[in-house]
Amino acid sequence: PKGDQASFAYIEMASCLENLGRWKEAREQYELYAKKFPKYSQVALCKQRLAMLDEVRQYQDFVTANPENVKAAEAQYQLATILYEKFKNYTKAAVEFQKVADNYPRHVRAVDGLYTAGTALLKAENFPAARAAFTRAVANYPDSRLADDAQFWIGHTYEYTARALGKLDDLRIVLIGRASCRERVSRCV
Repeated sequence: PKGDQASFAYIEMASCLENLGRWKEAREQYELYAKKFPKYSQVALCKQRLAMLDEVRQYQDFVTANPENVKAAEAQYQLATILYEKFKNYTKAAVEFQKVADNYPRHVRAVDGLYTAGTALLKAENFPAARAAFTRAVANYPDSRLADDAQFWIGHTYEYTARALGKLDDLRIVLIGRASCRERVSRCV
């Protein structure tokens, strides 16, 4: 492939690196794309991602350098929020939100981190993991303002799982129908 098609490999690689939390390397791929393909369609996206990666790196660097600082929990939460709201990377955001509760369990943001991790995992359609995050929020912070909401979402994760299984049943029916059609056609030939 040539042109814009081939250039998408840089974008895809950068996206994979973002998923791995390798911010510096992701940044390098976006910079490389912008340098090699300055007139292509994804340059604006690269520039936007570079700015967002700079924000993520600032928070990550602060948390790494100052894990005991009273503002480290808030920095971790903000890092996760950027991944959730700007990157729309719900799985990675959930991991980062859970770090707030893991590393700073007494901080006011700990329950928020677990709850928002659960909502991120719902958006990623990882219902068992969402249920686990909400269950942990209820178990560890039963008197918090989010405990009732988390309990509500625990119930919904079962419903969503059942719906997802229903979709699988629908797919099975379609596939069985196709196999049946193939058998009938092969008998006629």
